Amino acid sequence: MRWKSFAMMIACPALMIGSAFAQGIDIPGDNDGNKIVSTEEVAAAEKLAQEGKLSADELQEIKHIHEKYPITITDSANRTVMIYKPITSIIIQLTSAYEPIWVLGAQDKVIAVTTTAQEEYSWLPGIMEKAPVGAYKDIDVEKIIDLKPDIVF
Repeated sequence: MRWKSFAMMIACPALMIGSAFAQGIDIPGDNDGNKIVSTEEVAAAEKLAQEGKLSADELQEIKHIHEKYPITITDSANRTVMIYKPITSIIIQLTSAYEPIWVLGAQDKVIAVTTTAQEEYSWLPGIMEKAPVGAYKDIDVEKIIDLKPDIVF
C-alpha cells in the first residue's frame, strides 16, 4: 500500500508533520544502513574523495551529517522524533504556516503548496510558481507521495 511509503504521520495540536525520515531514506555516507554516519564511514568517504569518486561537496555533506545528525526533537504532543539529515524539501498543508516559512527565508525548500495558499498568499514571492497539491481541505496525498518531500507540515 502506498501509505506505507508516506512514512509516519505525527499529529500536533496546530501542526501536522509527515516525515520521510521514518523509513526508506537515503543518508549520504551511511554505508551500513543504520541512518547514522560513523567515523569509519567518514574515513571511507574521504578515501573515495581522494580517489576522485566523490566530489568535495558530497564529502562536505557527509561530514556535516556526521557532525550534526541525528537530531532528536520533541513535538507539541511530547513525542520524540529523530531527524537523520538536513531537511531540503518541504510541503506545507497548513495555510497559516506559509508566511513564517517565507519570513525565515526557507521558501526555496518548499517544493509544493496548496491552491488555498496560492489564493491567500499570492503576494509571497515565488508561491505561484510552486507545484500545487490540492486545496487545504482536499489535499492530493498521492501527489505528495510522488514528490517525496523530506517533511510535510
